[in-house]
Formats: sequence, C-alpha cells, structure tokens
Amino acid sequence: MDYFRMTNCLAAILATAMLTTGCASFVSNSLSSVRPGAGKYVSTTVSATEMLYLKAPDEVTPEQARSQLMRECGGNELTGVTTSITKRDFVLFQIYTLRANAICLKQ
Repeated sequence: MDYFRMTNCLAAILATAMLTTGCASFVSNSLSSVRPGAGKYVSTTVSATEMLYLKAPDEVTPEQARSQLMRECGGNELTGVTTSITKRDFVLFQIYTLRANAICLKQ
C-alpha cells in the first residue's frame, strides 16, 4: 500500500513539474542612428498566447509594434528603433512577447 501511495505522489510531482516549467528563446534586432538629445524615448510591448504550436500569433508582429510606437509618438518620425521578441515554451502553450523601443524626433 505504501508503494502505491509513493508512486502516485511521485507521478503528481512529475506532472506538476512538467506543466509548470518552460524554456525561453530570445531574438533581438537593432538599427540605430540616434543623436544624443534627439527626442523623446517611446516603448511598447505586444504579447499573445498560443496553444499547441497550431499557428504563429497574428498580433505579435513588427508592424503592430510600429503602429503602437507611431501612435505614442503622435505621428512624428521614429529613429533608433530596437525590437526584441521572446517566446516561452510550456507543455501545452507558448507565450510570445515583442518589445519595441525608439526615439521620437521632435518636429
């Protein structure tokens, strides 16, 4: 009877560990021509969760981040744009996060 309880306890611990652990991958791009004091710093974050690798998320795109940066900048020119995307893998789902930063030039 004790062996049966120990096996069930071990199985529960193993299942919990498999469902709560994950790994992350990180990709970053940068294109910069920033002059000191050129303008206001703006940033945005776009994220989404997908299940079972069925498809890539539609809302985590550089275009979405750019439009949010432009909205925050008031339509002025952006420079020094940097982006980074992080994907965290779990057993049944993935979390994608895209961060974008830029300098909003004064006009």
